[in-house]
Amino acid sequence: WTVALEICFSVSLAVFLWFTIVFLQGEVLEKIITVPVTYSASAPNMILVGDQQTEARLHLQGSKSDLLVLDTGQLSVKIDLSKAGPGKQTLPITLENIKLPKDVRLIEVIPSSVSLNLAEIELQEIPVTPQLVGKLPGARKILSVEINPAKLKVFVPKTREKDRVVSV
Repeated sequence: WTVALEICFSVSLAVFLWFTIVFLQGEVLEKIITVPVTYSASAPNMILVGDQQTEARLHLQGSKSDLLVLDTGQLSVKIDLSKAGPGKQTLPITLENIKLPKDVRLIEVIPSSVSLNLAEIELQEIPVTPQLVGKLPGARKILSVEINPAKLKVFVPKTREKDRVVSV
């Protein structure tokens, strides 16, 4: 009888442990993670100007096992700028901006939107202005400064200010 009792106890313990593991893995948990915000696919003649949101906090829900294996280094908020025009605008952050595993649910994103400013760019020829810093030793003096090339072609954001000074 002791062998039968030991077998019965061992099987009962194994079933109990198996059920415990199965049910704990199915337990629904919530997790908050911080991910980078990336911007992509702006029109070829547009550029982001000013400060942009660089991080977002994701409030996620899923099973314990799904949240444990979630690779947070692979997650990000991707803002597609292909349909955005010039000027200041606010774009919502939705599930379409985030690729999550199928069994992980997005509860909330903080911030829920990003504000940004897109400007058209134009090619301008800008004069090169030297900046002379420091003092020469003794009685030495700079007689002349030669700049070659005297002007550079650079892409700069278009503005309504026609008399704005840009230098290189």
